[in-house]
Amino acid sequence: MNYVFSGVASTKAYTSQFVALVLFGLVLSEDSISKEPRRKAIFDGLQQLPDLIKKVLQCDKSIREYAEALYKESSLLVMGRGYNFATCLEGALVRIEILFSMNFEFIKYFRK
Repeated sequence: MNYVFSGVASTKAYTSQFVALVLFGLVLSEDSISKEPRRKAIFDGLQQLPDLIKKVLQCDKSIREYAEALYKESSLLVMGRGYNFATCLEGALVRIEILFSMNFEFIKYFRK
């Protein structure tokens, strides 16, 4: 199957947009005293991101082993729901861009 892209997806741009949306939500919740503990927890988590990214980048050997196990597969199912559905789509798109020969499917989960 041939894929035609009108633009180039960027994981960095996706991540930056996600963080910007979280920060926007924090600004909107500033008036609520009852949400202060949750706001602080989210802000503390955002401050930890640089260190967490460094830890992920140190996992090169594990990532290589994972890639070697996957590269011969003919398909991959990526699942996500709620706010993670967009992350699911981003992950599937990145893999499509890298491995044009692999079939990708995603499932959107709806609750009734």
